[in-house]
Amino acid sequence: MNSIKRSPSLSQALLPVVAMLGFFFVGGFAGLPLELLMMASAVVSCGLAVYLGYGWKEIQKAMGDKFAQALPAILILQVVGFMIGAWMISGTIPMMIKLGITLISPQFLFVSAFVVTSMVSVCTGTSWGSASTIGVALMGVAAAQDISLPITAGAVISGAYFGDKMSPLSDSCNITAVAAKADIFKHIKNMTYTSVPSAMIAIVVFTFLGFSSGAATDEVSAQTASLLADMESIFNLNFSLLLPVLFILVGSYFQKPAVLLMMGASVIASIQALIIQDFTIQQVMDSVLHGFNVSMIHSAGVDPESISDASVKLLNRGGLYSLINAVIIILCAFTIAAGLEVSGSLKKIMRTMVAKVETVFGLISATMVSGAVLVSSTSHGGVSALIVGDMFGKVFDDQKLAPVNLSRTMEDSIIITEPLMPWTVSGIFMSATLGVSVLEYAPWALFCVTGVFFSLMWAKLHDMGVCKLRAHDVEELVALKAHSNKGESLVTA
Repeated sequence: MNSIKRSPSLSQALLPVVAMLGFFFVGGFAGLPLELLMMASAVVSCGLAVYLGYGWKEIQKAMGDKFAQALPAILILQVVGFMIGAWMISGTIPMMIKLGITLISPQFLFVSAFVVTSMVSVCTGTSWGSASTIGVALMGVAAAQDISLPITAGAVISGAYFGDKMSPLSDSCNITAVAAKADIFKHIKNMTYTSVPSAMIAIVVFTFLGFSSGAATDEVSAQTASLLADMESIFNLNFSLLLPVLFILVGSYFQKPAVLLMMGASVIASIQALIIQDFTIQQVMDSVLHGFNVSMIHSAGVDPESISDASVKLLNRGGLYSLINAVIIILCAFTIAAGLEVSGSLKKIMRTMVAKVETVFGLISATMVSGAVLVSSTSHGGVSALIVGDMFGKVFDDQKLAPVNLSRTMEDSIIITEPLMPWTVSGIFMSATLGVSVLEYAPWALFCVTGVFFSLMWAKLHDMGVCKLRAHDVEELVALKAHSNKGESLVTA
């Protein structure tokens, strides 16, 4: 091992990123486990750090720091499995599925999934919360009616992130505003230029897909009727089962911690399972830990053999241990990120891009690429936004662009692209929660995909003189002048 620590060249800095993308490309076609691909990428990332003279203790410390930063997300990931198990045995999810089947026509399921999850995310400020509650129920409706799960998942994720992006209660929305030193409400208003067109495209496409999918057939109707009959034979379905959902929505509106809300909703559902559904304490514990299983329904006087295979596949889910593999993948992602950070690869890549910026389009492009590279490498949207905001803040000021342009660009390159990457925490969460792989739902997450193009389009139109991106207002100019002599950004370091 070298005792002298060296900085990487650009080609060396790009090696771990290129290797990771190569592993995922080849591994995707070969059907290799995601954990194996992540470990191979981690070997390259950490190997470069060692080659440049850094030791394992330094890499391990960086891993620990990143794990600490992402601990709230990991806790939510585990609590979601616990909550789904509780909501399933209580009948909460079956009740939501019944309402979805009854109220939503199959042709309107995709667009309804987008609109409903958007509304929930705006009210609660959490894309994860809306996906793991309403989203799970909508996936159940799609499965019951034999409607495309990848498209439904894409609609759920699109709506969840649109609502999260436009909510002043959202952590990610507030962090990106803080990172760019922008006012939160000006930030949200400025995001409408890219978010609203993306949302309109999503609504039109999801509506078209719904009517062209041929979902409403006699065969589907028969399967749906069979599922409803199975659920009603197992559970006592009534509106009181929606109390856990109401508990989370109200608590989220008042900005209570997500983990505590989910645990509280799980406790309420567990009590309902004991009182309303007449399950035993042991069955409830098995459901929240290992997931609900139709073999538990003997005590309800129903023969599990009488339940259809489609119903079994839909109902057997949840549990704390169901998301253990997701946590393993996250640990592998942190190992990759630690190697990139310790070796200095990320700083090298970012500074190279900043140095080549000449136009506003180039600036927006460099910011977006930086954001995407950072979040794909660190798997932490908040940290990525803070780094990008520090790196590009002065450059945006030099171009006389208001901070809301930087904050919007970070939202369009960091926040909404993270669920499209199989190795990030958001990608892992959405895939595990909705039961569809990232590669399957990513093409249908239309809002997340199109936002990138609208950001680039406005930048290009600015350079062409067709329109102008928002400049500093009077208050921002005063603040900028007052702080002009305080410290240096990373770009001038």
